Amino acid sequence: MSTQDLFDAQDQFIAEIVAELASSFGIIHRKIYQSYNHKKVEQLSSYEATLCYRHYLMTLNKEHYQPALAERQQATQQEPEIALASLDRL
Repeated sequence: MSTQDLFDAQDQFIAEIVAELASSFGIIHRKIYQSYNHKKVEQLSSYEATLCYRHYLMTLNKEHYQPALAERQQATQQEPEIALASLDRL
């Protein structure tokens, strides 16, 4: 293996690790979701509501759909200018 091959492999490993940790569906977002999933819809920020929707997308669980819908509706009412909270994607 050449030195360049080693650097290329290292770059690939780093990219995969970062994706698993910090992507929209990564470990960090899942942990954040778990930290506030006990809150009522009215208490969620738009960001938290968006993460709830992403959680629904990860699971595609029927039980998560209605809460995600309610949370996105609340976020849209609070901050209608935020594209991530728009209901046309739900």
